[in-house]
Amino acid sequence: MMPTGWLFFDTRTQPAPCCCTFRITSRTLVPLSTVSGRDSLRARILSLSNSTFHQPDGGLRRSISALMPQIIHHQYIRSGRRVARHTSSSRDVSGVKMTPIERVTIAWRMPSSIAASRQSLHRRCQGGAQGVTTVESPPARKWFGNPINSVRNGLVAGFGLLVLILIAVVAGSTYMVKQYQADSAQMAEKADTALLLQGTESHVGTAGLMLQRYALDGDPIWIHEIISAADSATTNMATVRARERIANNGEALARLDALDATGNGLRKSLEQVVAQRAAGDGAGALATLDTMVVPFLQYRENLRAAAENELAEVASLQADADRSGELAFWLLVTSGVVGLTLGAAVSVLIGRSILQPLSSLEATANKVSRGDMTARAPVSGPAELSKLGGALNHMMTAVEERTEELRLSNEELRERNRQLLEARAQAASDALTGLLNHRKFHQKIREVIADAQQSNEAVSLIMLDVDNFKQVNDSLGHLKGDEVLRELSSTIAETAGQDCAYRYGGDEFAVMLTRSGHEDAVRVAKRLLDAVAKNKEAEKVTVSLGVAAYPEMAATAEELIYRADMALNWAKSSGKNRVGDWHALIARKDGEMPAPAENAVDAGIASS
Repeated sequence: MMPTGWLFFDTRTQPAPCCCTFRITSRTLVPLSTVSGRDSLRARILSLSNSTFHQPDGGLRRSISALMPQIIHHQYIRSGRRVARHTSSSRDVSGVKMTPIERVTIAWRMPSSIAASRQSLHRRCQGGAQGVTTVESPPARKWFGNPINSVRNGLVAGFGLLVLILIAVVAGSTYMVKQYQADSAQMAEKADTALLLQGTESHVGTAGLMLQRYALDGDPIWIHEIISAADSATTNMATVRARERIANNGEALARLDALDATGNGLRKSLEQVVAQRAAGDGAGALATLDTMVVPFLQYRENLRAAAENELAEVASLQADADRSGELAFWLLVTSGVVGLTLGAAVSVLIGRSILQPLSSLEATANKVSRGDMTARAPVSGPAELSKLGGALNHMMTAVEERTEELRLSNEELRERNRQLLEARAQAASDALTGLLNHRKFHQKIREVIADAQQSNEAVSLIMLDVDNFKQVNDSLGHLKGDEVLRELSSTIAETAGQDCAYRYGGDEFAVMLTRSGHEDAVRVAKRLLDAVAKNKEAEKVTVSLGVAAYPEMAATAEELIYRADMALNWAKSSGKNRVGDWHALIARKDGEMPAPAENAVDAGIASS
């Protein structure tokens, strides 16, 4: 039976096994197709160490035997799919017809020295191998579905611990803050109660003093002050009772009941004194006042005692609030120190694992930015950066290919663009004169008038025609006529501007002036007339010109062309070699177009 694959071992480094995958016909190594289990694989390797490698001292035998529990994961391929997996402790896979092995992966527990020797042996074995595939690295251990050396897991672990600390800090701080707020609120309530009690005592004292004065002199002015002070004291006590009832403070309510009983008695005595003194019984009022002295003084003393009791509770609550605030402060300080320390440690650990790969990726990117498309990034370090390096290398290969394709495409595009521009120029230009042609003229004047309608700007048009051009052709020939047209076109372009001049058709030309009114157009027309007169062909050629302007004389592009053309016709019919001004013509004839004979006689518009 022909073997389907073999197991290779490097005998120069002990132990240094390596797995390679070949399709060859060597008979000196272990054929995997005959291996039926762990014991058979051990026996084959031990036999191999004695018979093939000739090491009777058993050094290689002991090394290979010690590695047996960790040795290899083999993946078999049949019809493009995995049909079985065999390890040193797996089930028997004998009897399955296997195609040659396509990939062998070293077990992840393989010692690092063994894994390091794969590359050298792989290179040495390639000479006699066919279809050699890449020997992959041992799969990394997984933690929550990701490799341990993953940057993400490092960040998650570090920041997870930091979040736990922050949660503890927030929980403790929240408790302290709530305690502090509760103490502060209770302290404010107690302070308000003490203030109300002190106010009651003050009002009671004021009422007693004014009652004494009223009993002595009987001045009715004191009655209102007495009643007002007594009512204020009663209102304060009612407020204090309402607060204590809300706080459900039974002890305080009992004290207030005793105070209210005394206060009600004093209020009745006060009203009796006022009534007696108002009735003129001054002696009776003083006698009743004497009976009030002892309970009045006791009542004021009880009020002062109640206020001092509330102030004492305020002081106690203030001390508790201060302790809570101090604890919250030190908790925040401690958590900040711990958080900073942990953050620094996590930053250092993560930085060490990613800075070097990132520096390598940065160096590769810099090389690429300088135009080195052959630069490649290392595929080492944390899993994310390793994948990033591989993706960058793949991208650079694709970029290198696409760059060449784009270069060729750009060259083709530039050539097509040049041809397109030439075609457009030819389509918009007159072949004989080089000026813009009739089609371009109509396209442009519609665009210019549309823009002028939006911006409220003036546009003027000069229509120009060669006088007696048929006679020139008949007397000098068509070639000479073409030369005359070319020279005239050059004169028009130099005078009015290349972008403003158009060959309208035959021996007729047009000059379009944007942002120019009627007067500007008349001046340009006169300059054109003078320039043609000074031309070397002036003795043989003259021109007639018609001027019109938007929006003074026309509302649309078609109407502007019509006005200029009619002014040109008038110039030709009235003697030629002159400027026909539609505006002046209409002004002289009250909006009506005179006959040509009348134009020549009555209009009197001559060129100057």
